[in-house]
Amino acid sequence: MIGDILLVAPGLGFEAIFPLGLSTLASTLRRAGYTCTGLDDRARPGCVDAALKSIEALAPERRPLAAVVETSTRNVGSVIKLTERFVELGIPVILIGTPAATDPSAMMDSQDAFAAVTGDPETVVPALLHELKTRSGQPIAGARFRGPDSVIVSGGPEFTLDPADLEYDRTVFPLCDYSVHPRHPEFKQAAIETSRGCRLNCRHCPVPRRYAGIWRARPVGNVVDEMVTLRRDYGITDFVIEDDQPLHDIERFHAFLRAVKTRLPGVTMAFSNGLRPDLLGRQTLQLMAAAGTRDISLGIESGSPAVRKALNRQASGRLIAGVISEAHRFGMSVTGYFMLGTPGETTRQMAETFVMANRLPFDFVHFMVYHPWQVTTGPASSAYDTFRTAAYLGSYCNPLRLAALARRGEIRAGKARADLARMIEWVKAGTTGGGTW
Repeated sequence: MIGDILLVAPGLGFEAIFPLGLSTLASTLRRAGYTCTGLDDRARPGCVDAALKSIEALAPERRPLAAVVETSTRNVGSVIKLTERFVELGIPVILIGTPAATDPSAMMDSQDAFAAVTGDPETVVPALLHELKTRSGQPIAGARFRGPDSVIVSGGPEFTLDPADLEYDRTVFPLCDYSVHPRHPEFKQAAIETSRGCRLNCRHCPVPRRYAGIWRARPVGNVVDEMVTLRRDYGITDFVIEDDQPLHDIERFHAFLRAVKTRLPGVTMAFSNGLRPDLLGRQTLQLMAAAGTRDISLGIESGSPAVRKALNRQASGRLIAGVISEAHRFGMSVTGYFMLGTPGETTRQMAETFVMANRLPFDFVHFMVYHPWQVTTGPASSAYDTFRTAAYLGSYCNPLRLAALARRGEIRAGKARADLARMIEWVKAGTTGGGTW
């Protein structure tokens, strides 16, 4: 049965990750009396097409009230096409996520979406649903929407949600769809978030702009209570921490780790969102290991000191090597995240990235390709005249584990060099989209 509200996660081209933002929105809407249907094309490929066909067979008055579509810098094109299909069926579309929040005018002007959310979806979406009923045309803080006669109405971004109030629904998007990792069947895992936002100023990252430079944390007790419930009710033994910046308040982070160690002995954790190596001291790494951390990912971005400086990621190669060594000493594996093709980067600087990835003892490395996201045939925003404004909308291709494969003997050094040359040429040619070597 199709619910009042469709919560849609379009495909991204890689494994399904539990849609935390849509799950908290589902909790909010269900408390308000709406029924919700979750559609995640990553977890259940083809489910959105199937739902659209079912809806098409319904009388207009029986169709959903709205579709909330989660946007990413990786799926803008597919979101545009999907929005057109919903609108053809008379279903208003509310866009949430980074592109909608950071450039709502581009997302709204390129298609017929009803609204783009620039604030907290949990507070803004219910107000937009009320607007669909009343059509008052009054501004809504944290939203840009089409009022009566298609007049665009904008309210400034506003972030008033108390993170202590966040609840994560694990039924609209069934946890069983996400609990087995395709490459790690030994884990029964769940994604959680302990905080939202980031106050750092890494120039390639959209997160600070997405949340207006605000960082908010859930109470440690709430987070650990949720983890205890997930282990008890679902048998979860491995937790993937999806925070953009868990290290902002280091004392709070330490308190979280101590609480996990005390209340959840035997669980494992992974921090997969690119931690800043300059914020990882020895004490923090030791506490992470004691709490069961099995894997950390470091946001290195470039092997070139000049590029790291331009991105405001100025950790030295020596510091990065030290963090890797300490993490290994405490029994954690380390993944390095690197990015190629930032504005002004030279072929030599790209090569420096591959050199660092191979010389430092990472267990895995991911290479990602930067490109500004596009809505139609050009950049989504006219404000692309400086590096900073261009870079915050960075997008990425699929991960490449070249260095790890070479060290393990799974590919020959000659092939590694050939792939390096091919990837650099791919970046220089300005090719965008996914691709794995």
